Amino acid sequence: MQPNTSLVPLNAGTEVVDALQDLLQRATNTVVEEHGGQESLDTGGPVQAEITMRMLTMSEKARHLQRSAQGYVVAYITREQLWRFHPDGYGNLREFLRAAGLGSSVVSELTALGDVIVPYCDHQDIGINDALTPDRWPKLREAIPALRAAIRDNEPDQVCDILDDVRKAVSRTSVREKYRVKRAKYGHGTTMNMADGRVLLVAVLDDNDAAGLVVRRLCGSLEWDLVLGSQVVNNTLRVVIDD
Repeated sequence: MQPNTSLVPLNAGTEVVDALQDLLQRATNTVVEEHGGQESLDTGGPVQAEITMRMLTMSEKARHLQRSAQGYVVAYITREQLWRFHPDGYGNLREFLRAAGLGSSVVSELTALGDVIVPYCDHQDIGINDALTPDRWPKLREAIPALRAAIRDNEPDQVCDILDDVRKAVSRTSVREKYRVKRAKYGHGTTMNMADGRVLLVAVLDDNDAAGLVVRRLCGSLEWDLVLGSQVVNNTLRVVIDD
């Protein structure tokens, strides 16, 4: 049975076309094998539906493999502090990951892994590498806020309990329901009109987890400036930024 190449848009770019053709060929081969190797299979709707579903399943598995690989790479970067040695001179791991072209949510998760979770687990002799496998990484992502909180409070036993739940969980949904706290509010905020027509947004957030959530939601739409310093004078917060 020959793959139905009409599934591959030829104007999608060389890399996409090559990836789709490979995916289509592998999915077609798998479906043929599942039907007992019948090369004369009907190429109508039911078989095409099976092939396209197999393509989606294979691509999802590839995505999990990719995220897992990124987790292992970041753990290695952290342990060797390799971001410090890059010739472009990145100031921290987050800058390093952004420069690698990763998306904002991926950067936030991998930064938490590299800056907080891996160093703490290594210091406490808590195994973390086996939680980065393709089937566990999606579940670990859901537990990152809880892990950060346990690490901030220096609760190694709680960290172990969370990681055990990640290892045993049937799905990421069960981890999310247990560890993702739904907040009604993240803190307080206000805006002020400036003389040049711009608007100053000020937010006082409850903790680092709240700040991380808010920043992740905004970081794709805002250019974040470097804070050079801040101080509170007469209950007034003054912030100096590199504008």
